[in-house]
Parts: sequence; C-alpha cells; structure tokens
Amino acid sequence: MSPSMAALVSRLPVWLCVSGTFTTLAPLQSAASDLPEFDVADATCEAKAESLMMLQSRAHNTVATMRRKSLWLTDLHADLYYLSDVRQCVKKNVSTLRHFPFGVMGCDPPATLLSETLRRATSMQLDRGADFALYTGDFSRHNMGKLENPYKNVSATIGKVSLIFDKHLPNISKVVGTLGNDDTPIGYFQNITTDRTTNRWFVTCGEELQNAHCMTKESRKEYDYGSYFEVRMGNYSILNIATVMYSVFHKPPNTSGSDPFHQFAWLRRKLTEAARDKRKVWIAGHIPPGIETFGYTELWEPSYLREYLNIVQDEVMGSVIAAQFFGHVHKDEIRILPNPPPGAGPIFLSLSLSPVYYNNPAFKTVTWHENGEVVDFDTFYAQMSNGSSMHYELGYSFRSLYALKKLSMESFVPFAQELLQGTEQWISYAKWYTATYPNDLNSFATNASDPPSVQKQKALRRQQYVCGVTIQSMESFEDCVESARLSIYKSVQDDLGAKAPLAPLVKAVPKTLDVKKHMIIARLLRWAELSERPEAFDILRLAEQHHWMELLQRYGPAVERSWEEGISLDDFFQR
Repeated sequence: MSPSMAALVSRLPVWLCVSGTFTTLAPLQSAASDLPEFDVADATCEAKAESLMMLQSRAHNTVATMRRKSLWLTDLHADLYYLSDVRQCVKKNVSTLRHFPFGVMGCDPPATLLSETLRRATSMQLDRGADFALYTGDFSRHNMGKLENPYKNVSATIGKVSLIFDKHLPNISKVVGTLGNDDTPIGYFQNITTDRTTNRWFVTCGEELQNAHCMTKESRKEYDYGSYFEVRMGNYSILNIATVMYSVFHKPPNTSGSDPFHQFAWLRRKLTEAARDKRKVWIAGHIPPGIETFGYTELWEPSYLREYLNIVQDEVMGSVIAAQFFGHVHKDEIRILPNPPPGAGPIFLSLSLSPVYYNNPAFKTVTWHENGEVVDFDTFYAQMSNGSSMHYELGYSFRSLYALKKLSMESFVPFAQELLQGTEQWISYAKWYTATYPNDLNSFATNASDPPSVQKQKALRRQQYVCGVTIQSMESFEDCVESARLSIYKSVQDDLGAKAPLAPLVKAVPKTLDVKKHMIIARLLRWAELSERPEAFDILRLAEQHHWMELLQRYGPAVERSWEEGISLDDFFQR
C-alpha cells in the first residue's frame, strides 16, 4: 500500500460516518488488497467506524512494518473418555463432570474445551488476518495406560484434535504436529529408529494429521522419519523439533550422546542455510531445554542440552533464530540463554489449555514482522471456575505489561534482574504465570512489613526461580542458587544451617517412579533446601535415607494441597 493510500485510510472514520450512514468501502478494499477485508454492508455506523479504525491500524502497520499475526496453543491433553470409567479425572465422579462440559481445575479436559476455545477465538476475530495456528504438542491426556488400546486411543486423539483445528480454522494454515510426551502409547516413550527410513508411530500420527488437513505431503517426508519438520512462511521458516527423545524420562533410557534421528545435524543445516540466505527462523518444540521451575529438575539429558546450546548460541546459527516456542510446563514463562549470540530472539513457554496443573486455560496471539522478528504476544484466558461456559478475554500484552521496547534475548536479561526485586514486575509475572489462578510465586513478592528473615527467604526463592529460567545444566543451576544464598545470607552463621548438597539427592530419586511422584519429591527437596522449618530437615533426612515412599506418604498431600490452593509450602506448614 502506498503512503498516500495509507493517509486516505487514516481519514476515513472522519468523513464516512455521518448521521449514522456509511459510504461503501468497495473501492478502498480493492486498492488495499494486502489488508483483511471488512464486511460493513449491514453494520451500524459505530461498528463500521470500529472496522475502519482496524483497517487504519492495519494500513499503518502494512506501510511501516508489514506485521503479521498467528495463534499459538499448547497442551490440550484431551480426554476422549472424560465421562467414562477410564477417565483421567478420578478426582470427580461422572455425575459431577456432566455439569462441567469443558473441564474442571486439576483434571485433563474433554476435547470440547478446544472446540469452545477456537469458537471464542473466531468470534473475537482473532483468526481474521492470521497467517497460521501453531500447536506445540500434548494432544492426548495423561494416564493413557488406563485405556483399553493406548496405541489406537492416542492416535485417535491426535486425529480428533487435528480435526477440531481444521473445523474452526479452515482458512488458515495449521502448523500442527509437534509431539508431546503424552502423545505416545506410553508416556515419554519414543522408539529410536535412526537407521530406518520411517518410524511406525510417526507414520501413524502423520496420517492422522494429513487426513485432518493439518500437515502437507511435503512435511510428511521429514515427519515420517523423525517427527521433526520445516514449514516455510514467506521470508522465514518454522523448524518444529522433536524433544521427547531428549527427556530425562525418555523410555527406554537414551544417554549415549549420539544424535537420534540426526536431528541436530538437520538443525545445523537448516540454520546455516537460513544464515546464508539472510532469513529468520522460529524453533518450536514441546519439552524445553534447561530446568523446570516446579521441582527444579533437569528436563533434557545433559549431553543433548550441551549440543543444543552449542547450536543456538553459535554466533552464526543462533543469530538467525528470531524466537523459540515451547509448551510442556503448563505455565507462562520466559527462558534465558546463558551466552546468547548477537540478535538472538526471545524464548517463551506458554500456558496450557489443560487446567490439570492448576492454571486457567489460555492461548496466545503472536505478532511479528514479515521477516519473522517477533513483535509482541497477547495472552487470552478464561476462568475455569465457570464450568458451564468459557468466556475468553484478553489478559495482557507482553511488551505493554512489562514496558519492554523490544522482545529479544538482550531485553530479557535486565527484565529477569527486575524480577529479582520482587516488586511490580514480579507481581505481574506471578499473576500471569498461571493466568490469574493462585500460585506460590505470589507468596514471594517483596513486602516491607516482613521481618528481615522472611525478606531473605523470599529473595532467595525469587533467585531460585530466576536461576531456573536460565537454560543451563543442573550443576550450573546449583552453583547459581548457592551463589545467591551466600550473597543474601552474607555469613555462615546467618545461613540456613548445615545441609548436605542437594544435587545428589535429586539425582537419586528413582526414575522408575511415576513422573508425577518424582516431581512431587523434587519439589519437596527444593523447598526444604532453602527452608528453616522443622519439616524441611525431616524431608531431607528421609531423602538421605532414600525412604522415598515414606516421604511421599508423609508430605505428598501437602504438595497437592498447596498446589491446589495456590500457596507456598511455607504458608501451608505455618498455618
């Protein structure tokens, strides 16, 4: 669109909306073919004015920045058996669940949650002008082992979820196919078939995705081999990577340090090509690298984490990565590279649709320049407590809320330092960490009326969190927390008492335990490490003796209750 055309559009609301009548937009729409069309034939004057204001805004963006938009959703965990005896939600009986057609807090939802979410998104016209919808994994519910035929049940769920995307978003592309740890017949299982031309499970999933018009034949060629694939979007690419095979919980254990499915070689090649072509790249995956911030355990096997950091922090390859998108953690979070290359884009982890881990369902719209550079994120959420309907509304825009001039890795470093202060930025971050559902981060905000000992505890908890959002090894994370403790407590006499190093205890928790039990134990240990309460010393004593089941029996319910109520373990034990 020419500057003169943009100026004309900017004046439209002034002279077209007079005495409740409107002049046709047809000539302008034909001239502004690069903008979304607005149907104003039957609209009121006010509605037409609003449409023209939107057109004006889009015109400005088209002239100045050529901005684009997409939808981003993750972690639905759809339970197709929500009202049956094999449902995931054993906390509620079927008669109760019938009154909650879109799901309940603390449980995986039925597929109707996605249908209603996309219906609401389209009613708000969030799909209008969107280039595509991105989904970053976990189509299927937890505890798929309870199902009669997990292989067929999980693949059918992937197909059902994909069909819902196609039904509600028929006119935009779907970048759907990234598999989560629950998108297999056994949690965290992937059969590593690097030396074969195809993988049976990936072929099965690919067929479901393609039949639902959520994957092209071209993508299938890569997908059937390793479940990673590239999607070209104009002047940039989206590299959808497979991450389940890097998980510390992967079955069977795979710690050889090799390159499963040659994905790292593929990633290096694609990023090198992008650098050569001066083209930006997005990376999208399910399980993020680094440390999770619930129990502060490592997410990837160390050898895979090192290799990934070598790639994304490379001065050439890393500089073309405009953004990285991950799911899995069910929370709204940032991640920071320890040694980012020049021009490195932001890393975001998004809130889930599933409320199973105590957050309100949410999704995002992503705005970016046509070259792939991310401009902003808008987060939309719905209160899960309203069981009979889902009323999504705009929660916040990232740059506006945190007053950031630009979304980049460079801007995230000072932002993380601001979080450490525990003031306004921390309070906002804690609020949207779970889309307004109460959570323990709220407990760690600065309060001038707190006694000095409590202020130090809160400061150390905030530091523990910021150490966790830095993508690093377990050893580096431990060093980060220990340095913070020495800085905050100043002296040995003022410290938290003599406690054994925690890393060996966390690593000693058996991987044979159910993943959720493993995470609960880790959360207890990480809390106990920095607490002065008597329960903390008892927890560490049981862990040192490897009495894991006794630890779970005695303190596991406290984690569940504090999680559900959204309070810290300190507050739970104190009352």
